[in-house]
Amino acid sequence: MDTATVKAGDSMSEITVNLNNFIENILPEKIAQGLELAGQYVENTAKENITDMGAVDTGALKNSITHVLGDKSVEIGTSVEYAPYVHDGTSKMEGRPFLQNVVDEHMTEIVEYLKRGAEF
Repeated sequence: MDTATVKAGDSMSEITVNLNNFIENILPEKIAQGLELAGQYVENTAKENITDMGAVDTGALKNSITHVLGDKSVEIGTSVEYAPYVHDGTSKMEGRPFLQNVVDEHMTEIVEYLKRGAEF
């Protein structure tokens, strides 16, 4: 069963069970699907951004950008220790915000991916 349904003749306990299944199993799965799609989009777009910004030397930073799905969230980032210096800049180097730009410039697309994953 993909959605909560009510049919004529259903007892109240069956309706409750169907709604509980929807809330406990189906809804979290749909949310996770939307988060996964949005996370993949942000990851891929950040990798394109970092290349377009000329911030690729060895490719280590670009290749380290990834996303991790949480319970009700998705985290996009990198474990490369110099990433904050590239992203935010230093006193001698202007920042190249390859992640923040994705959020700032592509929020409409991110929301669409979240919606797409949650479709029934």
